[in-house]
Amino acid sequence: MEALRRAYHAGGVTQKQLAERYGISQSYASAIVRGELRAGVGCPTRENNRNKLTAQDAREIRERYAAGGVSYADLAEQYPVTIMEIGHVVNGQVFADAGGPIRRASDR
Repeated sequence: MEALRRAYHAGGVTQKQLAERYGISQSYASAIVRGELRAGVGCPTRENNRNKLTAQDAREIRERYAAGGVSYADLAEQYPVTIMEIGHVVNGQVFADAGGPIRRASDR
């Protein structure tokens, strides 16, 4: 994945082109480029802050999202995690036992 990220940051290639080259989806390539996946491969990326949330944070995130008026991006700015991680919290993929309303696929 280091090669994918380096190719993108060098310029001249789109995430879609990289996805096709590596046989992955564009959204997966995008997450790699942004550093939300495989963050530890040693090239430009965001800091991986996944372990900085607590169960209480997860419950608050779910409650605030369920109340409305706040997006994943808004929450990601307020907590030290990526937008993708906020989605995982809201959907119960992480901190499943933390409490708060979990957004199920049928709710979308």
